[in-house]
Amino acid sequence: MGVCTSSVLAAPSLPLGGRSPGLTTIEVIKGFDMPRMDLTGDSDCYAVMTLLDRTSRQKIAAHERTAPHYNQRNPVWHSYLSFPIMPLATDVVEIEVFDKDTYTRDDRIGTAHVPFHLLERQRGKAITTRLVMAKGVSSERRMASVTVRLISKAPVRAGPTKKTIFLVRHGESLWNKAQERKDLTGMVKQYDHELTTLGIQQAQALNAQWKELSKEAGVDFDVPQSSPALELSSARNTDSHVVPSETTQRDGLGSWAPLMHEWDDDGRRLRAFLSAQCIFSSPLTRAVQTTLVGLQDHPALRGATRPLTLLRTLREVKNRGSYDSVGRYSEGDIGPHAKTMLRHSLGTDAAEVLSDVTVNSHDAVGEWWLSLVTQETKAQVMDRLDNIMATLR
Repeated sequence: MGVCTSSVLAAPSLPLGGRSPGLTTIEVIKGFDMPRMDLTGDSDCYAVMTLLDRTSRQKIAAHERTAPHYNQRNPVWHSYLSFPIMPLATDVVEIEVFDKDTYTRDDRIGTAHVPFHLLERQRGKAITTRLVMAKGVSSERRMASVTVRLISKAPVRAGPTKKTIFLVRHGESLWNKAQERKDLTGMVKQYDHELTTLGIQQAQALNAQWKELSKEAGVDFDVPQSSPALELSSARNTDSHVVPSETTQRDGLGSWAPLMHEWDDDGRRLRAFLSAQCIFSSPLTRAVQTTLVGLQDHPALRGATRPLTLLRTLREVKNRGSYDSVGRYSEGDIGPHAKTMLRHSLGTDAAEVLSDVTVNSHDAVGEWWLSLVTQETKAQVMDRLDNIMATLR
């Protein structure tokens, strides 16, 4: 296991159509009652958003799109789409929903239009609008719709916004152990493998290490930390996130400990780690378990208002035949399953404290994973990466 940091720099590009430069972010939350466009399974829906001039209907900024949600009639995207302009109140937001196809052209399902002034007046609130269906397309309930909301609209800042991301690797899983031993039966007897005893110990060691570093640096992690400047002149533009990743470290318990000491001599990054405003995780069991154990008592995981948020886009790259990358649980079942597996390994008393952490399924709804026989393409991975960066931004 280990910890590293990365910075996301959000620099707006030149606007189109003569609007003032800025950054406008709109969240595409979900769709409802999408028609079945294929012979087998439900649709693989994604949404494309475009800003239009109301009079000319010309694009005033390049379009943006969500990542697809596969095999889902009621897709939940939670995708944050940003445009480098300040739209006028008279502008129109166009949302087109498509069914993604592998070998043929993607099918257009329908289109919705929302006046920008309506989003601005209801800023932060979800607005649902019906789709005008494409020719020859109809939904089962004839109630196909999309839900969006305006997140922010602001002028360009004097400099780029810097955000610090802490990446935490998951501990050893049953799949990793079976793979190392060339135990094919152990690899294929289940989907979504949980942590081994060693994997849990690795997560516990991480937890003990950052707490020990806190004591050495005189930092009380029970007290909310203010975010340090971290090479910026203004701390207000600094933000931190903790993101458990899907790559595992298979060696011993303390292999990363020297790195932790070298990584932070003056305590600035430790304070940034403790001041992280939110923690995200892949919905796969091993990542959720690593988060619950490795980040136990982290200030960002305390109380119902500070949940662990799951992002389906954080799962590892899907290779054909990878049983460990196929999910078994969805929505409200993910957190309880991960906690139950930890209770079996740790015992009821040790696991009891973990039950207080709220797990927000967010977009891990329905079949958020890819099928066993699917090989994820580079384009699909890049779509997911773009979605992750937009969420963190």
